[in-house]
Amino acid sequence: MSNSTKTDDPLYKIAEMSEALDEVIKEETYFEMPMDTKIGDLGDLILKSGPVNVEMLFGHGPNVFREVEMSEKFWQKDGKTVENVLDHVFHQGQNVVVESKDRCSVSVGDVIHLFSCFFLVERIGFRQIGFKEYMKLRDDSFSQQLNSLCRGDGKWRVL
Repeated sequence: MSNSTKTDDPLYKIAEMSEALDEVIKEETYFEMPMDTKIGDLGDLILKSGPVNVEMLFGHGPNVFREVEMSEKFWQKDGKTVENVLDHVFHQGQNVVVESKDRCSVSVGDVIHLFSCFFLVERIGFRQIGFKEYMKLRDDSFSQQLNSLCRGDGKWRVL
């Protein structure tokens, strides 16, 4: 017989972590970043280190990202704010500006990942969302992607 306990079981540990994550999601606490927040030198450094990821929830579904590079012209501005960054990411994410053969343009319903925060692209502007709303959007997007693969009779379509 084994001397292992319930707490040694990997499935038990996963269940514990899942419960802990559920508690965090219920709390819905997140770092609020107002649109007029100046990003400063640290923000410049972070943005220059690589592209900004946009999750293409509207056109592709969860876990499909478009990497958006900031243009050189953007770095010449002083006093950049979060809103300036989001506007620039949206602009640079348009296929008429920088073409991407395997991704559609950044659209309403997509989520910009910036400074460990989530920003939803809305009809006019952007709105910061918490983790709980982000996960709901991802789940809804995945459901819509699955539904689009099915016909009304529940049989799979060949694309």
